[in-house]
Amino acid sequence: MKPPYFKIAVPVLFFVVSLFFMRHTAFSADDSLPARDLLFKTVDQLMKTAKEKQADIYAPKAFKQALKNYNKAEDRYQKNKPESEVEKYIQPASENFQKAIDAAEAASVVFNKTILSRHDAIQANGRAFDPENWDKAEKKLASAAELLEGGHTNGSKKKAKDAENLYRKVELKGIQGKLLKETWTLLQRTKNVGVKKYAPITLKKAEVLAAKSASLLELHRYDQKDAAQLAKQAEYEAGHSIYLSRKIKRLKKNDRPFEILLLDTEKHLQRIAINLDAPEEFNKGIDIPVNHIVAGITALKDENTRLAGVLKSERSELLTITDKKNYEIVGLREQNHLLEEQLNRLASTREKLELKVMEQKKYDEKIARINALFSTTEGRTFIEGKNVIIRLFGLNFPSGKSIIPPRYFPLLSKLKSAFSEFPNSMITIEGHTDAVGSKEINQRLSNARAQAVRQYIIANSNISWDRINAVGFGESRPVASNETVAGQKKNRRIDVLIQN
Repeated sequence: MKPPYFKIAVPVLFFVVSLFFMRHTAFSADDSLPARDLLFKTVDQLMKTAKEKQADIYAPKAFKQALKNYNKAEDRYQKNKPESEVEKYIQPASENFQKAIDAAEAASVVFNKTILSRHDAIQANGRAFDPENWDKAEKKLASAAELLEGGHTNGSKKKAKDAENLYRKVELKGIQGKLLKETWTLLQRTKNVGVKKYAPITLKKAEVLAAKSASLLELHRYDQKDAAQLAKQAEYEAGHSIYLSRKIKRLKKNDRPFEILLLDTEKHLQRIAINLDAPEEFNKGIDIPVNHIVAGITALKDENTRLAGVLKSERSELLTITDKKNYEIVGLREQNHLLEEQLNRLASTREKLELKVMEQKKYDEKIARINALFSTTEGRTFIEGKNVIIRLFGLNFPSGKSIIPPRYFPLLSKLKSAFSEFPNSMITIEGHTDAVGSKEINQRLSNARAQAVRQYIIANSNISWDRINAVGFGESRPVASNETVAGQKKNRRIDVLIQN
């Protein structure tokens, strides 16, 4: 027989369980949360902006509080809590993110120099070479940001100045490390191989050079040319000291006689002497052979100086020839002027017209002969005022290069016949590119290609070098659209201008 309380407890328990499931079902149906993107849209955007402004660095308190509320809102959303509970934390999170953004923008003005010094330290990779001062600077900056958030402007400026000075030290270490890293590594290795014992003089020289390089960077950290030169010398001497140390150590370890060392030295000197066509003898020491070698090298240098003088003399002679040619050009211009005066003195308009017709006919015949030299795929002739333009479609350079492939030599040779039609005209080789790549590179490339064509013509014809100029126009004078491959191909060209 069941006890009386059992009959009462079972119905009560059933009622409680049923009530629980009814409430849970009702909540799921009536209080379901909206989509996360809709609920978190504003606060997500504010958080993204705060991160872009680096508010975690320049407004740490507000950012930390915003992130705390944001995480609580996220947690309650994931647990399917009511919307009101989620919004309870989204609202303060949004307010604090906005506060952090405003504070970070204010800090970017107050900490302008500090932010710049931090950026420079990062660019120089200073953190890798001076982590201690980097950490101190970061703490000073964080402290300055907290003070600024709290309204303590003067205190924050002092902390920011301290941070700025530390960042500049870190930057300097980064710059020094970049130039002296290999030197420092070699100097550290010298301690492990006993260089101080076996090659102290060379080691000391390396250490002094490294110290001078580092000191020079302290004075002129952005003018690194001289410091880099010293660092390179220090690196060489450090490596040299290691080599000497190992060499001396092996000699002592193997108890090798000094005779072997001296013979090795004589062998290397003999190699130099033989290349100077003056084998040496060492039975009276190395001073005499060394003096002979130095004398041989000096003689070579003198010969080089003499040849330079000859070249200078020939150049002077070439300039004299140029002056003579220029004088002849002046004479030809005067003759031309006289011819023009004779033409103006022609009494009959008919005679003038006939003369012009005859000249035009001769000119047209010249153009026709030039056109006949080139196929439609090789080039085309244009008339521009009194000037003639030969556009070489068929001359293509390798991408990014100015070397003329040998297969185009026959095409360039045809230009000689074209130039013979105008024997007294000045010639300009124009280089043009498409608009792909930077303007500076295209300008240099077009000029180099024009110069290459000029040099080829001078080297392979009797045309005086002073009649031919070369100039590059880069992408500035397109003849077709640069938006298409076909247009780009047309724009990559060499134009030969015959100036009449």
